[in-house]
Amino acid sequence: PVRPGPVTAQTLHFPTDYPVGLLTVAWRMPGATAADYAAAQILSDVLSSQRGALYGLVPAGKALFAGFEYAPKAEAGMGIAVAAYPKATDPAPLLAEVNAILAEIRRKGVPPELVEAARRKELAQLGFSANSISGLAETWSEALAVMGLESPDALGAALRRVTVDDVDRLARRILDPDRAVTALLTPEDSGKPIAGKGFGGSESFAAVPDHPVTLPDWAHAALATLTLPPPVGVPSVFTYPNGLRLIVHPAHVSHTVQVYGQVRQDADMQEPKGQKGVAAITDDLFGYGTQSLDRLAFQKALDDIAATESAGPGFSLAVLSPDFERGMQLLADNELHPAFPERAFQVVRMQTAQSYAGLLQTPDYLFGRAVKLAVSPADDPSLRQPDPRHVMGLRLADVRGFYQAAYRPDLTTIVVAGDVTPEQARAVVGRT
Repeated sequence: PVRPGPVTAQTLHFPTDYPVGLLTVAWRMPGATAADYAAAQILSDVLSSQRGALYGLVPAGKALFAGFEYAPKAEAGMGIAVAAYPKATDPAPLLAEVNAILAEIRRKGVPPELVEAARRKELAQLGFSANSISGLAETWSEALAVMGLESPDALGAALRRVTVDDVDRLARRILDPDRAVTALLTPEDSGKPIAGKGFGGSESFAAVPDHPVTLPDWAHAALATLTLPPPVGVPSVFTYPNGLRLIVHPAHVSHTVQVYGQVRQDADMQEPKGQKGVAAITDDLFGYGTQSLDRLAFQKALDDIAATESAGPGFSLAVLSPDFERGMQLLADNELHPAFPERAFQVVRMQTAQSYAGLLQTPDYLFGRAVKLAVSPADDPSLRQPDPRHVMGLRLADVRGFYQAAYRPDLTTIVVAGDVTPEQARAVVGRT
């Protein structure tokens, strides 16, 4: 087998046609067959947590985006800290912040409460994977063929055994600045997309067989008689007095519930004249907590029940069925009572203006703009362009006004699917 040599620190520079700049800091990490794979997965979740210091660069106004990604293969893996910054901005201060955060974690260890939150989330995810044929197939295939385990349950057992000391020990070994590969992607004003570079010719597994192919005995027997699944029941549909529409589809496959909602909304038609961008700012501000829970307290409440939630014109919730009502309470609090704090508004407004400033010059946007101009009437609302200067002129009162006008129950549909009865879902949604 191939044994890669040690990695030495280096910094790479690349142009990009993205509307923002990106910086990445990458390390070699354990593969899926390694004894410390479960610890690596939890370390990655801790580093990418919205309660963590790395993501904290975003609400602090120091980054447009920040997080950590872990890409494991069978024998090796790669972990990447990534942060986005505005076009024409020096990335050095942000890079220094990212490196300082990771150095602090390497020196002092990870927060124990984030380790427990990550463990709960990973174990819950094993349950969610059973909700679809593709998810179940992927989980079992990875466990057997990639990780060399007997079943996904073995991964769950490994996750339960991980301790804070295990994660700290791995962080000290992995997050070594002398073995970090840094890359800076700088937006380029060439007007042309940046060409990708490949390694040789294209690869294909779709070769035409040169001889008759017969199925193996086990496959022939399995396909000889197809057993149809039981028919799926008709979803239950309810409409509340305020016009809110609820669709419930019970599916008792796993002890999980998933909620999807949509507020019928068209920003081009609903944003007041001169306020282009107010819809995007409103959407981003849902991530800053509610009137009763600030950003960190709200995220902790989600972590306590291993739930994943997002609010805005399109909202969602994924939660274990015993915590369905608590999850719906948090989703409703976020959707109906967003905090919209002044400080967060100032940060998001600046980030939105900076993002638009880069977006308006990208080849992808310019092409889309040209197509719209060619097929739309001259006064069509979809032709309104965001102006970074006008975005900076928006006020928090504009956000609150847009929210009151555009987020209405009679324009909202909620779909609840999973381990829940129609009566239970109707009662919980009605209470929250």
